[in-house]
Amino acid sequence: MKTTLLSNCKNFFFVFGFLLLTIGSKAQITSWTFDPFLGTTSNPLPNIGVGTASIINLGGGTITPGARTGMAGTGCGVQSGVTAWAFEPFDPGSLNESNGAQFSASTAGYQNITFTWDQRWSNTAANTVRLQYTTDGSTWVSFIMTGANTTFCNGSINGNGCFEANLVGDEYRRTSVNFSAILAANNNPNFGVRLLASHYQATGQFRQVSTPAVVANPLGTWRFDNVSFNGTLLPGPTASVITAVAPTAVCLGATANIRVTMTGGTGPFTVVYSNGITNFTVNNYVSGTNIPITPTATRTYTIVSVTNANGVAGTGNSGSPSITVNALPPIPTATNLATCLTGAFTMTGGSAPPIGHTGSYSTGNPYLGPTTTFTYTITNTVTSCSRSSTTYTFTRNSAPAISSQPSPSGAQTVCQGQPFLPITVVAAASGIAYSWRRNTIPSTAGATTLPLTNSATYTPLSNFVGIIPGQAYYYYVVVSGTCTPAVISAFAGPFIAQPAAVGGTASGNQSVCINPPSDLTVTGFTTSIIKWQYATDFAFTTPIDIPASASATLTSAQMGVLTATRYYRAVAANGICEAFSNVITITYDSTTWNGLAWTNGAPTSGSAVIFAGNYNSTGDLNACSVQITSGNVVFGNSVTFPNHNLIIQNGLTISGGSLTFENNSSLVQVNNTTNIGAITYNRNTTPVRKFDYTYWSSPVDLQILANLSPLTLVDKYFWFNTAIYNWNAVAAPALTPMDIGKGYIIRAPQTFDPLTPAVYPASFIGVPNNGDYTVDIVKNGANDLNCIW
Repeated sequence: MKTTLLSNCKNFFFVFGFLLLTIGSKAQITSWTFDPFLGTTSNPLPNIGVGTASIINLGGGTITPGARTGMAGTGCGVQSGVTAWAFEPFDPGSLNESNGAQFSASTAGYQNITFTWDQRWSNTAANTVRLQYTTDGSTWVSFIMTGANTTFCNGSINGNGCFEANLVGDEYRRTSVNFSAILAANNNPNFGVRLLASHYQATGQFRQVSTPAVVANPLGTWRFDNVSFNGTLLPGPTASVITAVAPTAVCLGATANIRVTMTGGTGPFTVVYSNGITNFTVNNYVSGTNIPITPTATRTYTIVSVTNANGVAGTGNSGSPSITVNALPPIPTATNLATCLTGAFTMTGGSAPPIGHTGSYSTGNPYLGPTTTFTYTITNTVTSCSRSSTTYTFTRNSAPAISSQPSPSGAQTVCQGQPFLPITVVAAASGIAYSWRRNTIPSTAGATTLPLTNSATYTPLSNFVGIIPGQAYYYYVVVSGTCTPAVISAFAGPFIAQPAAVGGTASGNQSVCINPPSDLTVTGFTTSIIKWQYATDFAFTTPIDIPASASATLTSAQMGVLTATRYYRAVAANGICEAFSNVITITYDSTTWNGLAWTNGAPTSGSAVIFAGNYNSTGDLNACSVQITSGNVVFGNSVTFPNHNLIIQNGLTISGGSLTFENNSSLVQVNNTTNIGAITYNRNTTPVRKFDYTYWSSPVDLQILANLSPLTLVDKYFWFNTAIYNWNAVAAPALTPMDIGKGYIIRAPQTFDPLTPAVYPASFIGVPNNGDYTVDIVKNGANDLNCIW
């Protein structure tokens, strides 16, 4: 835990300072002379050595750093130097011993530490200084200045160990503090000092230099110059002894150990030792640790020097241990070994050991284990020095053996050109090799050796050279290896390749839009057609079998009416072998009006046309068939009455929406195909007056006469009766549908003007008539008039 000790400097008494006792010759560790001023005014850098300087402001108030005139000479008296570090102003703050300056420097390698500084106070500045120190860089301890540990001038030390600048301002006072009694200050990389403004004596206030009875002015100033950390170098060790670590006799190439033991001094040390020929340096050495060495001949070792961490050399070095190096035997050789035997094997072939040496194998001899590597070693029986050969191999070969016979072993039958299931044998042998054989009988006599079959698995081929369709074959394998004898497996089979089927040639492609396709036939197949299949893609990714289609002809009824392009093929069979005919494409040509455009291009007379949105004609439209699922479809228009025609090769189906033909536009159907759904067929008369008649015939089925002209008087609907050779009034026009092909005359609506003619728009609504209709023609003498349409 960080602790800062604060105390009031009060109850003072004057101690006349004497020069403190110092130990040895002091050396300057770090110094801020500020000549020149280095770094920044907030953090000036030392002019000598390494350290940090900073402003401490823990009590608030303004402290403004700068550079002003410094101090030279003894440091006591008026300013006479070049540059100092100035705090102008220096506000001591609201807390005691919280504001001031901090200086830190490592004392590693030094002891008997002193800290010296020149300080100048203005007349109105806070006059009392508390010195604190740290040994860990974070915890600050108040240092009690006394006449025994502090030298100073032009001031005094009060009872709590604080320095006071008395009565006279604007002059420098040099103060030096001796930390010899603080052992933790020695050899410490984290040492630092703070110079803080302290309350004057017992007042609890910061007081002025020139007038201690007056509170210090926050605009007063402090300056620092010639700040330094000093000390004496730590002495080196007073005695270092070099010794050898057992064993002191090693074989050539082996590692031995020596060590140096120090008395006194401060580590880590730098050790320089010699083997009588060459000097060796060990940095950061810790007393008593082993130093590994690998001598090439017998050598004696001595210390050249031992140096402290701070570079001070030790004295009184001693010791001269010897390490004996014994020669190695000659390089041994051996040979690779192999056997087909089981059990103990006597290792041989190693080079003969010289007199006084023995030879041995790393595996032991005789050897009972499996294949392994080994080395051969020659050892001196006196020095125990040995040398090993390079690595050799012992191979224990295994004789051929079959642990699992060919599988599957049963009969297989495939179509010629297709592979059989692979057969596999499980075998073991050193240097194993496989040779598969084929025979027409289950025997090894007269078998044919199959080339390029050195594998545990073999796939008999139905189209292999020499294969006879329908012939039974048997397969086995001969397993051989480094060791003998070879072994022969059991048979697998029989394997029979049946002649392949021929799919034949199916009749040609077709294009349809509404009717079922024409029959398909296939020729040139073997031996029978077992079924037909269709798919939605040419590749037959998902073929669908057509029920009851085992015939060379696939009828139109079996294919049915298509609503999309389909692909057909016949499946021929010769025993278990099947083959496909060529693929027949039945193209269903369709395009849909979606209300904005055609989905598959503009229609042609071969297209199945689907209306799924509103449509207004811009001219004639040809189609194979027409289906209306939604939208209002209009041919022509009610303003200019163009003669736009819908020409259909086949039927019309209306399942939603509407279909309207304006005056002069027509529906034309080429083939006698049944229509589904009602249309609206508008026709305008020539201008008529109230008593004029118009000839009519209905283009739609079940058109009620009265619905065609509802405002015509009920007795003004006539048909031509050939029996009486005159017009006959329709008895009930509100109930009577117009006969197909029969002509009628209907008078103009009763609301029309008898003098001024007008056009009457009539609308026929119903299923459009299509096909051939029979109408009798009557001729009776001179009566040869008939009214048909």
